[in-house]
Amino acid sequence: MRWRDRLFPELRSADGAKIYVSRSRVEANLGRFKNEEHLEHVLRTFGYDIFHPQNHSIAEQVKVYRTASHVVLAESSAIHLINLVCSSTQRVALIQRRPKLHSSIKRATRYFARAQIVGIDAILNFEGEKGVAWPAYRGISTVDFDQILLALEELSFIKPSTTRLKQETLKMRPLDDAAISNNVSVLSRTWEP
Repeated sequence: MRWRDRLFPELRSADGAKIYVSRSRVEANLGRFKNEEHLEHVLRTFGYDIFHPQNHSIAEQVKVYRTASHVVLAESSAIHLINLVCSSTQRVALIQRRPKLHSSIKRATRYFARAQIVGIDAILNFEGEKGVAWPAYRGISTVDFDQILLALEELSFIKPSTTRLKQETLKMRPLDDAAISNNVSVLSRTWEP
């Protein structure tokens, strides 16, 4: 797959930037996490820049993805461009937002990705929009932020900081969520393509 380096010769190695590709500014009916802004806040404290790809041209997105050392993203179509442009020196963590990761994402990741991609499943609850085509695409997920952060720590996307993790994540738990009030605990499960 040398064609990638020919297409983007000026963007060879990662410069150390860490980014979180967010869906928090996407319309709610297009699917996202509840309270994603809280995850953004915590990741900022670990040195991540928040990136909203819908606000940038494809060329700008390619540059951001190609020059980042670590990319964490909420499951979205951004993974397809990341699969195509990221290099083998880059690390990518994909946080699932739907109960079943779409097979096309797994297939494309397996065939095209050179980056080291891992998936994190920390879904507590999923509410698909009723009466619409493709309800899973438009659903809202409640995720366990603690489990996401612990998985990112375990995978070396963030530095260990247990005290700060606990303090920050306790602030961001959506207390009104039935899954949390019923003390449902789901361990994060990582997957590899």
